[in-house]
Amino acid sequence: MAGTNIITTDTNFEQFQQLIKDSQVPILMYFGAEWCLPCKVLFPMIEELSSEYEGKMKFIKLDADKNQDIIKEYKVYSIPTIMIFKNGEEKVRKIGSKYKDELEKVIKNYI
Repeated sequence: MAGTNIITTDTNFEQFQQLIKDSQVPILMYFGAEWCLPCKVLFPMIEELSSEYEGKMKFIKLDADKNQDIIKEYKVYSIPTIMIFKNGEEKVRKIGSKYKDELEKVIKNYI
């Protein structure tokens, strides 16, 4: 989708921690993988929300296969997983495919 403001990154745990700590806005962190069918259902909704909440929330996509140290440290056992961080702390964790309106309600609690 054109106009998305999702940051796709492969990073190490220290860089990930710094990214979360330094953010002036809440972060929605999406953990998924190319081979994951529920991820393919969920990600277009994440793209839409990233456009709707541009400037109010940062959206970051991490490939679960390429970021094993982060997956292990945050105990992400299933994908897709969405985590919301605010002020450097994990506030919400949602596992599995969700509906857009459900995700939007969660986002509105933290922006």
